[in-house]
Amino acid sequence: MKQKKQEKLFKKYPQFFKERNLSPMESLMCFGIMCGDGWYKLIDETCEKIKPHTGKSFVFVEIKEKYGGLRIYYCGEIDKKGRDIITKAENKSEKICEECGNPGQIIEINNWYYTLCKKCENKLRKEKG
Repeated sequence: MKQKKQEKLFKKYPQFFKERNLSPMESLMCFGIMCGDGWYKLIDETCEKIKPHTGKSFVFVEIKEKYGGLRIYYCGEIDKKGRDIITKAENKSEKICEECGNPGQIIEINNWYYTLCKKCENKLRKEKG
């Protein structure tokens, strides 16, 4: 995710991103949010929805794309409703283009999985040859 969008999330939800300035030995959040800008809105909405379901110790440990879907790793206090919200967001990501945020689907290109709309898929296929 582009730095500008990440910074908006870090500023809006500082309690969730406390580990972003730690070393890689302490938290993988030091690498930032490792996915495309198309999932920004989904991550923002998820953060907003889980706020009432988390305790003071809750933090994100890593947020990234894996096998074409969003993966949100965390630790600390969170209730079942909060965990369900995160699971739903991860599942929803498989229908949202990671690059632009339009409706998409999981596709495979050269043994790598992506969730993309047709336009972004065609662009990536041209880049990959």
